Amino acid sequence: MAVAAIRKYGGYALGGLAVALWLVALFLLAKTAQNSAQFGRLHPWILLINAVGVVVLLVLLTAKLAQLVRDYRRHVIGSRLSCVP
Repeated sequence: MAVAAIRKYGGYALGGLAVALWLVALFLLAKTAQNSAQFGRLHPWILLINAVGVVVLLVLLTAKLAQLVRDYRRHVIGSRLSCVP
């Protein structure tokens, strides 16, 4: 039961994490826009947050593509509509 819940809501959790991380990065950029010394200090953290966000989005994209291929091979109704020829 717990594994099914993780699979069902895991994508939403990762998507929410990505949005939250990028909001933090945007806040840090806004905070450092007026002070270049502060920008130099926080720049590695901003890059790290953005890199983690990109990895999260790549994981979500890979999972959706794997689901599409799996549904396409099983001839699930509607799976061919989501494929672009």
